[in-house]
Amino acid sequence: MAKSGYKNISRIDDYRKKQHCWYVRVNWKKQYYARQFSDKQYDGKARALEAAIEYRNQVEREIGKPRSERLVLGTPRPSNTGQRGIRRIKVKQQKRGKDYWWDVYQVTYHPAPGVTKRTSVSIQKYGEEEAFRKACAIRGAAERLQYIPLKKGEKNLPGGIKKRYLKNKTVCRVTFQLPASCVPEAETVHIAGDFNHWRSTADQLELQQNGMFSIHLHLEKDRRYEYLYLINGSIWVTDPYAEDTVKNVYGGSNSVISV
Repeated sequence: MAKSGYKNISRIDDYRKKQHCWYVRVNWKKQYYARQFSDKQYDGKARALEAAIEYRNQVEREIGKPRSERLVLGTPRPSNTGQRGIRRIKVKQQKRGKDYWWDVYQVTYHPAPGVTKRTSVSIQKYGEEEAFRKACAIRGAAERLQYIPLKKGEKNLPGGIKKRYLKNKTVCRVTFQLPASCVPEAETVHIAGDFNHWRSTADQLELQQNGMFSIHLHLEKDRRYEYLYLINGSIWVTDPYAEDTVKNVYGGSNSVISV
């Protein structure tokens, strides 16, 4: 689900271009519709959203798409690699006004009900065999995390979250740890949350000799933070040691820590 809380409706706030609007995209059986609803044109953010919802519902009725907040598949794309969820395709990229086409393996997975994610692996960068291996690894990790999710407080996992309250300071030194055995295909693990404004590449965990990905962060005390781990830059997972979890706007969950 989009950040607006309404399927197929996204929010655009570009302060540099002074563009504030709701963006509607409806795609069904090779039919594609898109339209923007400006706050200025509709006299406010709330009225623009109402117009966007009305337009989306009208388009779906006209093209015969079922009205649902869950993922609705039209005609699924068949795999051309023999591996479900992995397709070999060409993608276009513009550089200096010219179009360039690159061969990639596109990976599709569903981290939560009603949520579809896609990422790609460059064949030019890694070579045919290595790119396909990486694509299979991403897809395999995503499937394991979907059907065999990490369990909060699982007893057979070593480590966990460690807190150290520093004297005469307003911060707490928190150690986040994730066992490599939980994410065997992980090449990189980052942590993103309220404490770093959800920047996905700001804080990377390092793999230690004890088989744990870990990182030390200094967090302001007397606060509650939501966060997630990002595996290989494409797969979001919750922390098995999280003190609590809360639902997020994408249909999944965020981990929670209080310090």
